[in-house]
Amino acid sequence: MSTSPLPFAGKRVLLVAAHPDDETLFAASQLGVCGTLCIVHTTDGATSRRAARANGFPSRAAYAEARRTELATALAAGGVTAASLSLGYRDQTASYHMGRIAKRLYGIFITMRPDLVLTHAYEGGHLDHDATCCAVHLAQRYLARPIPVWEFAGYHSQASRVAKNRFPEDGHRAPVTVLLNETQRRAKARMLACFTTQRQVVDEFTPHVEQFRAAPDYDFTAPPFAGPLGYEIDARAPEGCAWRALAQAEFSGTADRVWRRAQLWFAFKKSRMKRNLARPARLWSWGAHRRCQRHSN
Repeated sequence: MSTSPLPFAGKRVLLVAAHPDDETLFAASQLGVCGTLCIVHTTDGATSRRAARANGFPSRAAYAEARRTELATALAAGGVTAASLSLGYRDQTASYHMGRIAKRLYGIFITMRPDLVLTHAYEGGHLDHDATCCAVHLAQRYLARPIPVWEFAGYHSQASRVAKNRFPEDGHRAPVTVLLNETQRRAKARMLACFTTQRQVVDEFTPHVEQFRAAPDYDFTAPPFAGPLGYEIDARAPEGCAWRALAQAEFSGTADRVWRRAQLWFAFKKSRMKRNLARPARLWSWGAHRRCQRHSN
């Protein structure tokens, strides 16, 4: 465990998260100490019309609006002053838009000129989280002078165990662990209580500990650690290698990127459909799996 001080106090901080509530679940203790805080969400937090109706909303747009309202209420409940912006991509689809997200983040970097950026780690827990992390690092490549990037721990599955608010054992630098005091825990609990549409999710987390670290220099063409990732429930599904091929296509900027992204999008979508529908593994052909592996190498 590192005891190094955190760098957020009094600074202009741009927090980039995938969904409304991520900033509270993973970094609530630091939101109020920033000198200036701007929160950017890459998705609007609403997946589909079916999910919206399951949560009592007539449309996906109404569900997304409810999530924006919950965020504003949560920040107020925690006494946090922050500007907020949603890039508006559909929940669960950030992986398909990493290049566009990176370019939009670059524009925000230039406009805001933050002292540092705080975002997700590359930890294999959620596709939108990893895509947001990748987009931040991709946007950094456009800058003449990179901005320091710090990251918060979300959740991951490693060695068949799910860990929350902890970084994976990935060989990178030791994190700074924050044990929230009673005042911080109560404030975080008040904020999380505002995310009523996400009650099942937020109830799985305890507001006692958070971890942060300076972001390492990731290789997004390789898994964050050995073994199945959190979004690879079925070890035979090529979802991880398809995602890494999408990331590689964005970083390489090759001439055939559009074709590769189109092909990989369908491969990615097919692997998700196979897993979600629990269909037999034979629906994903070995030939498609090998093609996906070649793109990720």
